[in-house]
Amino acid sequence: AAENVTVRLDLSGLVQDLSGWDVNVLSPDTAHAQLSGISLHGSVCEFTLRRIEHYTVVTLAAKGS
Repeated sequence: AAENVTVRLDLSGLVQDLSGWDVNVLSPDTAHAQLSGISLHGSVCEFTLRRIEHYTVVTLAAKGS
């Protein structure tokens, strides 16, 4: 298990502006994965996963996609 895992994704060259995007979390660990500190600025996405037991998948999608 891991706790307070901070993730920083720099999507420069792929996405200009993430401010209008949705962040979704999928995990078999809990019914509601605990994601905090979500920051979407320019092409950078940052967040913290509070606890990972097995695995967690985080997806980013433009709103309306």
